[in-house]
Amino acid sequence: MMMGFPCISTDCEGSTDVIQNNVNGLLTPRDDEDQLFKAMIRLAENDSFRETLGRNAAKSVDHFKFENAIEKWAQMIEEA
Repeated sequence: MMMGFPCISTDCEGSTDVIQNNVNGLLTPRDDEDQLFKAMIRLAENDSFRETLGRNAAKSVDHFKFENAIEKWAQMIEEA
């Protein structure tokens, strides 16, 4: 996601904390190969949708970047 790629994941704990379905990636039900396949085809066939998800993905994970994480840690330490 940091590289601007839309991701497809199952709707399990962890991925649902990062991926907003149809906003910055796609979530599919667990153990549903048909929905996973449909999500893959949807991204492969729809350039503008794929690019939009990719742009949104890159923006949505900015807070995970090293420099941003270090800044947050510094703020927490100063407030302690």
